[in-house]
Amino acid sequence: MIENGSYKGFGIAAQSKSREGVSYNIGKNGETLEACLRQEHFEGGDTYLLPSSEILGKYLAISGYHGQFDLAIMGKIIRKDPLENFAHVFDFLLKTNLVEISDQQVSFTPKGFKHYGAVLSLFYANK
Repeated sequence: MIENGSYKGFGIAAQSKSREGVSYNIGKNGETLEACLRQEHFEGGDTYLLPSSEILGKYLAISGYHGQFDLAIMGKIIRKDPLENFAHVFDFLLKTNLVEISDQQVSFTPKGFKHYGAVLSLFYANK
């Protein structure tokens, strides 16, 4: 999940995610988990294809629980250089010591992790 892979949710109203969007109510079909993970999208249930900004939001929300996210994955999702596209956001986050960047990994500082929801929301408004 933190590498932006597909995942399949199980249970009532469980959410599954693929590279193109999210799906609901597909957890009890007959496919194996391995087959689901290889799919670009899931058939059946309620499927919602999402724009790249919302796929990015989903990726960042999941990665935020882990405390870091990957710039290369962000770039693949939005098809732009995230450091350029979100330059003002990264400038703010670095100046206020909310994140650190090493190689392609953006990691929350302890201060940033306390406010991870607010930090991650900064990436949603910019397209």
